[in-house]
Amino acid sequence: MNNMSKAMLCVEGGYALKGEMQVSGAKNSALFLVAAALMTDEQVTLGNMPAITDIDILHEILLDLGIHSLWTPSENRMVIEARQLSNSVVNSKLSRKLRGSIALACPVLYRLNRCIIPYPGGDMIGKRPLDEMMRGIEMMGGDVEFAEGLFSIRIDRPLKAIEMELEYPSHTATMALMMLGAVSEGRTVITNAALEPEVIDMQELLLSMGAVMSGAGTDKIVIDGVPKLRGGSIEVMPDRLQVGTYIMGALMTDGHLKMPTSYVEHLDKVLDLLMEAGATCIKESDGQISIGGHRPYKAIRFETEPYPGFPTDLQSPMMAFLSVCKGTSYAKENIFENRLLHIKEFKKMGIKVEILSEREVLISGPNEYISGTTVNAEEIRGGAALLLCALSMPLGYKTYISNIGHIMRGYPSIVDTLCKLGAKISFEDSETSETPTQTLKV
Repeated sequence: MNNMSKAMLCVEGGYALKGEMQVSGAKNSALFLVAAALMTDEQVTLGNMPAITDIDILHEILLDLGIHSLWTPSENRMVIEARQLSNSVVNSKLSRKLRGSIALACPVLYRLNRCIIPYPGGDMIGKRPLDEMMRGIEMMGGDVEFAEGLFSIRIDRPLKAIEMELEYPSHTATMALMMLGAVSEGRTVITNAALEPEVIDMQELLLSMGAVMSGAGTDKIVIDGVPKLRGGSIEVMPDRLQVGTYIMGALMTDGHLKMPTSYVEHLDKVLDLLMEAGATCIKESDGQISIGGHRPYKAIRFETEPYPGFPTDLQSPMMAFLSVCKGTSYAKENIFENRLLHIKEFKKMGIKVEILSEREVLISGPNEYISGTTVNAEEIRGGAALLLCALSMPLGYKTYISNIGHIMRGYPSIVDTLCKLGAKISFEDSETSETPTQTLKV
């Protein structure tokens, strides 16, 4: 069903997720790597790209900028040649659909000496200020103005190298300044840099393009600018957020998943918490790992933090997991002030939640689940959390999830992926679906 605005998911409970997990490249890496590809007029190849709607939209923006971009979702491959970049005005309608569009400001500014770009869109999970990114651009010689929702950025001289300590370890600011620092005159040093593993992907691509830099993955990145970047390539790292979400789904349905160890390389905090709750993690003879468990799990406490702490993008899936823990669990969101949109939908499903503040909740189990409920996905990760709760319901129980386009923005072919692992999920038309309700304590 192509029309996501009218489609909803019908999710049947009672089926364990089992088998070998496969995930795509990381969304949070891919969006910025596309921007980095525009820093040169030569060909750049991006492999293991996630076939998600955010990449589709970004591809449309590239075409609107006059760039030759060949996006092949079936092969998870994008080939970009930005030689014909000619438009300094980034399409407002398209770029307001995703947060990552702001990364395009850097290559457009570098290539054309000016850029007009709207404040980015994406999930409405709270304020995501761009102050650090724009402060860095100004330090490098840019002139930044913001009015009526648009950034107008100009530069009348070569980019100059800077030494900048970020007030907050923002991955957006870190990767933006890595792009510009790569072609600035002199040595750029970024301290208190973001530690997220996606930053390492950015460094690897820029190195393949001829940049000179080191330190990605630490809090200090050192960049020696070069006159010009050339073509390059990279295979995007596995999406740790997809991995974490699917692992929680398996645990919530008494299942188990097998995967390469590379999938969990950057999920130490997440796995520690899941094992504290009672999950098992076994290294197999073939070098892969198996993760599984059975309900009920032990109640736990967690709060989100910048990497290597617990990732904010797995907060809502973890809250879903807490619903199958025995006792009362505590969760706190420290990064975004409006990332509890899924809580009211949890309550519709019969999950016991006590809101302590706009950032803190208590989630208790066992729960009296309600079958036939229709819930609404309001953002990517919250929508995925609703899907996990629906899968964990008893056999014969159904949940209907509307506004599913949000989920598809972060999880490529999520329905096919889950069904291959044993789930029963189908697409339905929201205008004709009937949703009788019943309640069962589990």
